[in-house]
Amino acid sequence: MDRTRSSATRTTTRPLETAKIFVTVGTDHHPFDRMVDWFDSWLATRDPAQLATLVQRGTSREGLATSVEYLGFEDLQKEIKSADIVVTHGGPGSIIECRRWGKLPIVVPRDPARGEHIDDHQILFCERMAAQGQILLARSASDLAELLDSGLASPRTVEPFDHSHVDRTAARIGSIVEGLVGDRRGRS
Repeated sequence: MDRTRSSATRTTTRPLETAKIFVTVGTDHHPFDRMVDWFDSWLATRDPAQLATLVQRGTSREGLATSVEYLGFEDLQKEIKSADIVVTHGGPGSIIECRRWGKLPIVVPRDPARGEHIDDHQILFCERMAAQGQILLARSASDLAELLDSGLASPRTVEPFDHSHVDRTAARIGSIVEGLVGDRRGRS
């Protein structure tokens, strides 16, 4: 298991008394029952009164936790933002959303050899992100259990991304495009 942590990672010092855990398998049409099974194995050994859990399961089977097939983008962001711990598949978009909201996600990449995806981009991406301390990588059920236990004892967060530059860049590109289109209109 890779425990490398970014210098921007913060760890709180008190254990969570009631933790909110959000698990998402993403929107790929391939089932990801392995991740649901790993989470169920861990969840079965815990006191449900101390946990609030939600699994966005896609086409995966229903597990022990409350689950939904899919969430709209705003609801997904709300769940990530309000969770103490986020477990996600290895999709770059899901990982970036977690990081955007200041979460250091526990990540289980989909494995094409198990029919969970069409290629190994999630595995390769997650190995690189873990080496940089950008995610907590769970390669096995025991890794996932250890990372969840550790997260309950000392929740880890990161500095949320600052996206203000995106709005400024979009506005600048818009003004450039408008200038180009306006110039063409004037020449007609």
